[in-house]
Amino acid sequence: MDSVAQIHPTKTEGAILSKAGFRAAKALGLGQKTLGDAIGVSSATVSRMKDGGFALMS
Repeated sequence: MDSVAQIHPTKTEGAILSKAGFRAAKALGLGQKTLGDAIGVSSATVSRMKDGGFALMS
């Protein structure tokens, strides 16, 4: 599994990408586990992503 994300983002783009991904998943009716499976992270990481504590790499 490639490294798709990082715990402490250094770029604002990563935070924007994370928020957009979470919103898109929500609009499609995808749960946190499904989103996590799709992007290669755990559902706990998706939860942190939702709360702003995790950002995808851009």
